[in-house]
Amino acid sequence: MAATEWQVWGGPKTSGVSHKDTPETPRAESGEHRVLLVEDVPADAELTIHELHKSGMPFAWRRVQTEVGLRRALREFRPTVILSDFTLPQFDGLSALSVARETAPQTPFIFVSGSIGEERAIDALQKGASDYVLKTNLSRLVPAVSRVLHASAAPAVDLNATLPKAMPVDLSKLQKAQTLAETLEHHAFEQKLRRAVVLRQFELHYQPKVCVRTRRIEGVEALLRWRDPEVGVVAPGKFLPVLESSGLIHEVGEWILERAARDCQHWRRLGLPPVRTAVNISTVQLHRPDFAHRFLQLTRPWASGIFSLDVEITEGALLGDTAADMKKLKLLRTAGIRVAIDDFGSGVSSLGKLSDLPIDSLKIDRTFTDGLTGDGSARAVVSSIISLARGLRMSVVAEGVETREQLEMLRQMGCEQSQGYLHSPPVSCEEFAQLLRHGKGWLMLPMETNEPLPAWSGENSLRVNAI
Repeated sequence: MAATEWQVWGGPKTSGVSHKDTPETPRAESGEHRVLLVEDVPADAELTIHELHKSGMPFAWRRVQTEVGLRRALREFRPTVILSDFTLPQFDGLSALSVARETAPQTPFIFVSGSIGEERAIDALQKGASDYVLKTNLSRLVPAVSRVLHASAAPAVDLNATLPKAMPVDLSKLQKAQTLAETLEHHAFEQKLRRAVVLRQFELHYQPKVCVRTRRIEGVEALLRWRDPEVGVVAPGKFLPVLESSGLIHEVGEWILERAARDCQHWRRLGLPPVRTAVNISTVQLHRPDFAHRFLQLTRPWASGIFSLDVEITEGALLGDTAADMKKLKLLRTAGIRVAIDDFGSGVSSLGKLSDLPIDSLKIDRTFTDGLTGDGSARAVVSSIISLARGLRMSVVAEGVETREQLEMLRQMGCEQSQGYLHSPPVSCEEFAQLLRHGKGWLMLPMETNEPLPAWSGENSLRVNAI
């Protein structure tokens, strides 16, 4: 597509001036960000703008490629964020950074380049760059831009006002040092994650879903674990957000699908009954245009008429442009895959829309399960979710079940499935095969057995420690 002035991307909310260092300035509407591209290759600029456009962020943009054009744009366009290539034929990226820091020191500056090594990246960060994104990994662009814009919009704290006058603090230097340290730490952790992906340091563990009425295993959730050779098992809450912000979640997500499908086939080869296995799908994965087709493509070689993977999404996935995402979920359901909303009750989903969504199951957030034995508010929420699911002909699973008292209350309320450390922590593929075959005491029976159900125990509640 030829670059022209006032080029429109995705409608009237996104406008831009491209092609040369031009004096014309697009008028940014209220709420729009002003994105300044320091880029000499029009095609690369288009890819960057297209990636920003996909986020739905309203913005105006302008492209420059010389020092004169940059200084003019900083004065006239007054960008809210600068995205710069590192290597330019007439003007190098570090020079652009120097000009920006001199003229607009508070404006976030991100390198978007195809040629920046680790040492040069660190040097750029030390000289004032906010972040760097490789052109080969543009999925990191939107999270990086969102992070620096949020940081620049945060109100400053006047530390000088809280300290003795004899101890003045250069707040700008302190904030820059803190930002640099956080950015370097983030990139170091991200690089470590990239190595973990290459070296296959990830594992899948499986936590059973147990029928509350019969106490038999009816399903299982596949949970990602990272076993770092240096520090051991890393908490998912620490590495999962970085997988998403870095774009690595797409590669790891595909590995999860293939690994879970292979494990299910392994259990079948052992003569065990088929078990519905759910995998977690992040909002980032779901937003990918070819998500549903890619899901089916990856799992089809391992699927059969009696087995398929199911998916679990969070309530956050229901926000934004849900029409396209709902089409993907409907396609999966047509293929026999069930869809569950994970951590239900903790988000902001619209109950009015729930009946129109392609959802088969609601998973009660563990916060409410944990509060069942406390005040009555948690019990009221759980009871309402169960009634809602029943009215919409959905099944309901309670997460985080850790005591027998909680399990008994869920049984009385009519909850269908229970998942938590009371039954079993997440275990390896081989350990779960043993649970499928033998169960684990009266609280979790194997999937198929002719033995009569043992009576409910009257023992006191036993709390099980969670990881």
